[in-house]
Amino acid sequence: MAKGLSRALLLSIIGSKALWQAPFETKQPSLNPERNGELTNDIADAYGMSSNPPVEKYLKGLIARATDGAFRSLPYIFAEASSKNSTPVSVYRFKQVDTFDVSPQKGHACHAIDNSFFCRFHAVAGPNADPDVRVTADRLSQSILDLAYGTQP
Repeated sequence: MAKGLSRALLLSIIGSKALWQAPFETKQPSLNPERNGELTNDIADAYGMSSNPPVEKYLKGLIARATDGAFRSLPYIFAEASSKNSTPVSVYRFKQVDTFDVSPQKGHACHAIDNSFFCRFHAVAGPNADPDVRVTADRLSQSILDLAYGTQP
């Protein structure tokens, strides 16, 4: 991928919150890697996307950065938007890795894997489930019940 394009893409992911909050006239300059070059370089380095890495490593870094930009920034956006009089908001992070041999995501935590734990599917919460996975299902269920009954997990 062209270096300038990859830097612009990184900056657009980083600046996504600023982009949707800014007036239309100010949106284009925020995509310019020349304005925030040092920050863009630091982030590219952190995700292993600088110095022309192999395509597989670059793609892995890009996916990790996009995931961080899409999901990890939301709690901060909620926190900034709330006030002392707001209804409390609870956000959780679910990092149980997929342990199933037939899964293409085996060994990785991925979006929506928590649904099987939330619904207590037999494979993760049943008597034959891996004990570590069953503990995760029990803890998630307890946290959800606590929240439903008014206790912040």
